[in-house]
Amino acid sequence: MHVLTPGSVYNIPLNGVEPQFVAANGSRLWLLDRSNYVSSFDMNTGDLFDIGPLRKGAKVSYWVAGGSYVYGVDATSGEVNVVNTVRGRVEGGYATNVLSPVSAVAVGTDGKLWIGLRDASYLFVFDPKTQLMNSIDLKGARISALTIDGGGRIYYADDARGTVGTFDPRTSRVNEVPFARMGTTTALLVDSTSTLWVGTSTGEIYAVRGGGAKLTISLQRPVSAFAPDQGGRAWYLAPLPSGLAGYAYGPADNSQAPRSVSGPVQSLNFSPIGRAFLADPRGGFYMSIEGGR
Repeated sequence: MHVLTPGSVYNIPLNGVEPQFVAANGSRLWLLDRSNYVSSFDMNTGDLFDIGPLRKGAKVSYWVAGGSYVYGVDATSGEVNVVNTVRGRVEGGYATNVLSPVSAVAVGTDGKLWIGLRDASYLFVFDPKTQLMNSIDLKGARISALTIDGGGRIYYADDARGTVGTFDPRTSRVNEVPFARMGTTTALLVDSTSTLWVGTSTGEIYAVRGGGAKLTISLQRPVSAFAPDQGGRAWYLAPLPSGLAGYAYGPADNSQAPRSVSGPVQSLNFSPIGRAFLADPRGGFYMSIEGGR
C-alpha cells in the first residue's frame, strides 16, 4: 500500500472526465464535464461513478449540492437541472419564473435551492420534491452572493448597497449591516463559529461577525471560492500572483501559510477526513492530505 505523506500533493486521474463544475455532498464530489455529463467521485475510496447526462441543450452557470440533491442552474433562463444523489440519477430540467438573471444560488439544510436575482429584490426557493418555487421580498436588496449556515439561515452580500444581510426562513426576519469593501463579492461562506467570510474581486478576505468586519488577508488577486474543511473552518482558493501558473489555497483566517498547485483549478473541497481535493479541468484532481490540519 502506498503511504500518503503529509504536506505532499498527489495527482488523481479521472479516466477522461474533465470536470468543469464540482460540488461536494458528504464524502462525494459531483462532477459536470464539458459535455454536461454527470459523474460522482468518492473522496474516501477514489472510486468514480457514471451518473448520466443532463437534458440535451442544458446550460449551467451554477452547480451546487446539499441534502439529497445537486442543482445545475442557468443564470439567464433560471432553468434548474436536478440530480438526485440518493438515487444516483438525473431527474430532469425545470423551467422557473425568475424575474431577472440569476446572480447567486445556495442549498438549504433541507435540500431546497435558494436563488438570488441580479435586478430584482427577491429570493426564490425551489422545492425539488414538488418542483414548485416560492419568493421572498428582500425590500430593496440586490443579491451578489449567497451562503447558508448549519441552522438554515440565508446570508447574502449586496454589493450595490454595500451591505451584508441574513434572512431566517423560520421567522421571515431580514437583518442587514453596512459593510464597505473594495471590488465585488466573489466568495461567501459561514464557518462553524457563525463568522461570515467575504472574498472580493480585488483579493480582500474579510471576517464579518457581530456587526463588524476585519480584513484578514489581502491577496491582490481575485478570491475564486471558499470551502469549509472537515472542522468547518473556512479556506480560500485563488490564482497565484501574476506571472505564476497555478492556484493557492489556505485558511481564510491566515493562521497557516498557503499551499499551491501548479495547474488550473476549478474548485476546492475537503473530505470528511481532511483531505483537500482541487479539480483540474484537464482531467483529474490534486489531492493533499494536509488540508484541514
